[in-house]
Amino acid sequence: PSIANPAKNLQAARETGLAPMLYYYHDPGSPEAEACRSVRATFFVRAADVDAHIIQFTSSEPGDGKTTTISNLAISIAQAGKRVLLIDADLRKPMVHQLFGMREDIGLSECLSGEIEMANAVQDSGIENLHILSAGAIPAKLGQAKRDYDFVLVDSPPVLAVSDPCITAQSVDTVMLIVRLHKNRRPSVKRALEMFEAHEIPLLGVIANGLQDASGDYQYRGGYGGGYDKKSPYQQTNDIPEFLAPTQAVIPS
Repeated sequence: PSIANPAKNLQAARETGLAPMLYYYHDPGSPEAEACRSVRATFFVRAADVDAHIIQFTSSEPGDGKTTTISNLAISIAQAGKRVLLIDADLRKPMVHQLFGMREDIGLSECLSGEIEMANAVQDSGIENLHILSAGAIPAKLGQAKRDYDFVLVDSPPVLAVSDPCITAQSVDTVMLIVRLHKNRRPSVKRALEMFEAHEIPLLGVIANGLQDASGDYQYRGGYGGGYDKKSPYQQTNDIPEFLAPTQAVIPS
């Protein structure tokens, strides 16, 4: 669902250094956190089915809530007792380090250049079982991380905005697509799915983002946060979009 009132977490954010948008940590009893637990349950099943440990998250367009979604899901997985490494591979507009109050001067680029070992570049988020690797160059291999963590979640740019996600996807096990209902146009998401198919990128599932709780029922609400110098008109619909192939998991969040 859409985050009803992120400002309510401002005081907690000041005390912890974690952004208000990390609702799963600040307000674990909220409807948003409960929806995240639902996503986590389905995620565990789907990942186990295909033996996926390194999962890339992307969206068709900017402003779909990708970084907020992956960050909260990472917290929920870590709090379920799994060791999680969250990697910010959005080299154009990295945001993960801001959400978690991490330093940004060390990351993947320093690892790849040989300036620092990966173990020294990974930062402790302050949340048990969750570690952060801030943005840098895209790694050719993630074998070491796969050995050290139960799940490696990779935040990458929107697939239609830049070519980076298709490059990064060659080093992961599978990809999750974030779709903001009532905003994303059907052709743009169909194009994203076509790009996955063309590059032989396996799609683990789709998270439907941006639902609004109204009178106890989730309703679609638009929202666009900008970014990547692109804007998109709203798509008005009252049904789950037809572009979601029936073979893919639609995970309400």
